[in-house]
Amino acid sequence: MQAEQAEVQIRLTVDVTYSLNGETAATMAALLPRLCEQAIGDGMLTGGTFATVESHEVTTKLMPALMSEEAVADAWAGRSPPTP
Repeated sequence: MQAEQAEVQIRLTVDVTYSLNGETAATMAALLPRLCEQAIGDGMLTGGTFATVESHEVTTKLMPALMSEEAVADAWAGRSPPTP
């Protein structure tokens, strides 16, 4: 039987799609890491166990808008430059 590790690194990837409802994408991109830090500080990554978070890193990236099917077709046909 193999001994249990004392520490382990686990990567959690979360993609969030917002309906902005009047907010800006920049506001939400700035707010999201703060919310994650708050959740970590409140013990939400350990779920009431004896484990402790030794280190963590939170990064956000505002993803570019997706191109419409029509814009993709036009770009492939060479009719216009691609636009989001």
